[in-house]
Amino acid sequence: MLALDAQGVAGDHDPGQVGEGSQQRPRLVAFTVMQITCLCVREVVLSEGGWDRVRMGELVDHVDERDLVVGVVERGAAEREGRLHRIATTICRDRAGRILVLRRSGTMSRFPGYYDVMVGGAVNAGESYEEAAARELSEELGVRAPVRFLFTFLCRQGVGPVWFGVHEAVVAEPLVADPGEIAWRGWLTEAELCEAVDRGLWVPGGQEALRRYLGPGAGS
Repeated sequence: MLALDAQGVAGDHDPGQVGEGSQQRPRLVAFTVMQITCLCVREVVLSEGGWDRVRMGELVDHVDERDLVVGVVERGAAEREGRLHRIATTICRDRAGRILVLRRSGTMSRFPGYYDVMVGGAVNAGESYEEAAARELSEELGVRAPVRFLFTFLCRQGVGPVWFGVHEAVVAEPLVADPGEIAWRGWLTEAELCEAVDRGLWVPGGQEALRRYLGPGAGS
């Protein structure tokens, strides 16, 4: 019989863890290459003393149905307007070959309390899937490990539409997860995952990625 966490998915318990002047004139703002890549100016308000407020957001590549870049867009706008963009994710295994499963915190704004096997986030403008996957793995779990690209797929469920780039990594070091984002984590065998994938609440993109990853027989 499989050991279950509080929400019913099998796994090992691991609690883890402006310038001056009388006239307002347009002025140029110097940004580094990294700032241009990661940020964009969304709103500028000029006051008598100069720049009053600049709101910035994360820039991502806007892609088409073939995952080809057609422009650059602010991530929030892409999500609100349903513009295709990229998400880089990693499925983690331990040295025994088991797969990491996470349950999202109940305070998360998206899919609170849902299970997932993917660790990742948005691919910044000009960034590759592999670069983003390695960066997100370090940011989310405190792990620095080589990631191996597996496949991409177009997902229209959940917060879609997005292109997912799925990777794999073997994790040998301790995980450092934010308890505010991850309520539970455990390592499951492929057989346990095939049984669990249709039980409980799963993030739609992660559920689809897992079925593609494990192949025929992985859930319905």
